[in-house]
Amino acid sequence: LRMCSGGGLASRWGTGRWHLLEAVSPPLLCVTFHDVEHVLRLDEPGRGPPGCELVAKRRLSSEKSLLQDVGSPAYQSALDPRTPPCCPTRGWPCPGAGRNSLA
Repeated sequence: LRMCSGGGLASRWGTGRWHLLEAVSPPLLCVTFHDVEHVLRLDEPGRGPPGCELVAKRRLSSEKSLLQDVGSPAYQSALDPRTPPCCPTRGWPCPGAGRNSLA
């Protein structure tokens, strides 16, 4: 993923949008492309190599964005740092890529 200024996103799956939710620690990065929202928990600095894990995924054609579902159990679960990832897929910075790129 290449995060561009103004919330734009470029990825191998197409273009999209991103939003950083800093109200929680570690912060959450919401990325959306092809009408699917992916909520990524960023690894805490100093706890090993940087990366992220997927904590929620929503098809926006049939579900509200997590950002529009504030107060729901799913939103509260995503904010909880103890919530396990929803799948084993992890992201990590790409060596040699721009400083705002994740694999």
